[in-house]
Amino acid sequence: MTDEALMQEPLARPGDVIRRPRGTAEDHLAASAPAPRRARAGRKRAAAKPPPRPSRAALSAAEDERDARRRTLDEEVATLEAERASLDRRIASMRAAARRSVETLDRKVEGQRTAYEKALQKWREG
Repeated sequence: MTDEALMQEPLARPGDVIRRPRGTAEDHLAASAPAPRRARAGRKRAAAKPPPRPSRAALSAAEDERDARRRTLDEEVATLEAERASLDRRIASMRAAARRSVETLDRKVEGQRTAYEKALQKWREG
């Protein structure tokens, strides 16, 4: 079940956080107040020593390992990209040479075709 009055403002302002207090101010203060401590009869409580701070060594080691692997991968990718650029240049050079070679051979074929057609024409006439 939904309360349409509560839904009007959120629907009018999508993406915004709408805050509505629940209960009275006294309820809020009572909920935020620390629970009263019970005193133990006859014993004085010793000051508790906080536990030692957790070690960050494992986290630092994992971060160092990750960072080293990223550097290695970056170097390997850079090497491969340089090889690809070199291959791209070689391919372009080979294509240009092949194009020139084919153009030369095309001219040779046309010359031979012309010579053949002249010889064939002469043979037919003769």
